Amino acid sequence: MQSDRMENSGRARESRFDPGPQQRGGGGRGHYNQYGGRRSYGNEEEGDHDGAPSDIEKRLESLITRLGERSNASLDNNIKNLARVLNGDIANFKETILAILLKCSTTMPEKISIYTTLAGLLNVENYAFGGEFVDGLARKFRDLLNTGSYSQAELVLRVIADCANSNMISFSSLIMFMEILLEVTYDKNIPQTRSDWYAYAVLSCMPWIGERMNATKPEELRKLLEEILSYITRRKKIHVAALRIIKSDDPLPQEDYLDSLWTQVEDLKNRQWREKHILRPYTALEHVISKGQTHNLPQIIPPSHEEGNQYPLPRVIFRLFDFTDCPEGSALPPMNSIERFLIEDDLYRLIEQRHEDRRNCAVLLLNYPTSQTNIPLDYIVTEVMLGQLMQLPKSPLKEIMYGATILELCKVRQDVMLQTLALAVSLLYERVEHLNVSCLHRLASWFAYHLSNYEFRWTWEDWSDSLQVDKEHPKAKFVTEILQGCIRLSYYSRIAEVIPQRFKVFLPEEPFLERKFDIENPGAYF
Repeated sequence: MQSDRMENSGRARESRFDPGPQQRGGGGRGHYNQYGGRRSYGNEEEGDHDGAPSDIEKRLESLITRLGERSNASLDNNIKNLARVLNGDIANFKETILAILLKCSTTMPEKISIYTTLAGLLNVENYAFGGEFVDGLARKFRDLLNTGSYSQAELVLRVIADCANSNMISFSSLIMFMEILLEVTYDKNIPQTRSDWYAYAVLSCMPWIGERMNATKPEELRKLLEEILSYITRRKKIHVAALRIIKSDDPLPQEDYLDSLWTQVEDLKNRQWREKHILRPYTALEHVISKGQTHNLPQIIPPSHEEGNQYPLPRVIFRLFDFTDCPEGSALPPMNSIERFLIEDDLYRLIEQRHEDRRNCAVLLLNYPTSQTNIPLDYIVTEVMLGQLMQLPKSPLKEIMYGATILELCKVRQDVMLQTLALAVSLLYERVEHLNVSCLHRLASWFAYHLSNYEFRWTWEDWSDSLQVDKEHPKAKFVTEILQGCIRLSYYSRIAEVIPQRFKVFLPEEPFLERKFDIENPGAYF
């Protein structure tokens, strides 16, 4: 797109792990008080006699941050009541409220529409505050691009897009903004990874804005999608073969991330842009939000490419489970559905943001809110964790982090996670001949570590076909590497005791101790 355009406005199995007596973990989201209107903050805490601003700011942060958590009241009422509370405090704490709202909306991907709805309600009563919120989002997006923080910039862009749904940003200025971003895909002599990111960032906003943009600006939406498709069609894909974790598309295709997202958006388009995952509280509050005035986005020109700039590398989406692998009665979203993308993308971000506290990370992953109660979240979490562990050319985070977090997942939901992991390992063993060699090493190393936490118990006889093949065969190599890893994490005789006799052919020679003073010719050592 040229710049002159811008001049216009079932197969679940029993667990193969025998965990023994371990304490089962748990967790969940807390409750918070309801918002009954204007609150009196002064003298509510012991020792606070003058309503110190720091205490009020802490309370405001708590109220905003915890919005959307479990409550006896409806989400719509909670948002309206909190908006009433904040409107009463904006005069004295505008900067604080603005900073908290910007931070929450751009760091909690599962709550994007909750915070854009809250901002839309505040915009109705205070147009200037709404303008500052929009300017703050635009400034944050620009700063993230300048610093190369592309993952966070993606999230901010989705918040900006969703602000059009809450009547804060005009669709005309949003479309103009996205057209400017897509112009990058026509630049010459730049890395493809740069063009990829801009196309992906705009395309990933479609689940949020597709339905309303189709209703208000259908022709402009069609042109945006044509721009993206044109780029996807002409981009080179020589990287795909090198980045595939599993090199066969049988039984499940392993697709390039941009191609996969395009397929999912196409499916959403065929469903009249109606998805089943995103919370949209602004729909129920449309009669209030529509009274506000929209803002125009300030113009943001993407920073030019400079030598040494690093952009997110392409990846191939790892697929392991099909709906036939899941328990009866569960509903795994199809691979080509936008719901699958939305859930997986949020899980990626939870791991990225919370991995340093692996216990909390595990609790958040397994308590991730979904629109349907029968979605087998443990299967999706397992697929995402193992996909990142084996991601090429390297894991996004340290490999030990995935092993430690998977252990925490098993503590939080031992009843389902051990069973799901057992199925995942079995499926990967069946497909190990098509597994990238580097991924095989990582998988074997992780599984040995995992077994070391469960007394090295596994149904080894299910892998007896590895005894019938050449020792250089991938199945034999996989079992050998697992057992060697187990020995390094324990000792030889311990592993020899727990595996079947005929599997000892995969063990190295038994080590022995030879003390130099017990031999006949000790002089050989001097």
